[in-house]
Amino acid sequence: MRRGQELIGLPIVDLEDGELIGKVVDILFSPEKKELLGVKAKNNKLWKGARLIPQKSLYTLGKDIVVINNKRDLKQAEKSVASLNSGKEVMGKEVITEEGQVLGAVEDVIIDQDQKLLGYELTDGLIQDILTGRKLILFAEIELTYGEDIIIVTNGN
Repeated sequence: MRRGQELIGLPIVDLEDGELIGKVVDILFSPEKKELLGVKAKNNKLWKGARLIPQKSLYTLGKDIVVINNKRDLKQAEKSVASLNSGKEVMGKEVITEEGQVLGAVEDVIIDQDQKLLGYELTDGLIQDILTGRKLILFAEIELTYGEDIIIVTNGN
């Protein structure tokens, strides 16, 4: 398991020729499908703006480096992201239970070795995070309803 934020800033290398492609600047995921859609890469020397690397082109999300199958799979991010984006913003949204208890705000996503989304990391604010740590909510244990302003957690039973 790893946090999505751990990928930001990692170098990206092409498996085919070992060329350094750029760095990860963002991750894209589908909250409804609970899957990683890809990563956005940036390399100011090679191109302007960000480029999208679709999930199917990601060979591995290593601890220190992201390896892609082939740099030919890079797509201009603006057009590609628009086609992938479900319109649901998740980061920073408050998460509550159906009983009305506030659990915290979405701070990060949790990804497994197979590039599947496992859940969200929640924050209660800096002081509470320091005192008690951040909470994890795992998709296998709950069901989520994505509202316009709030995410509601229900039991998966």
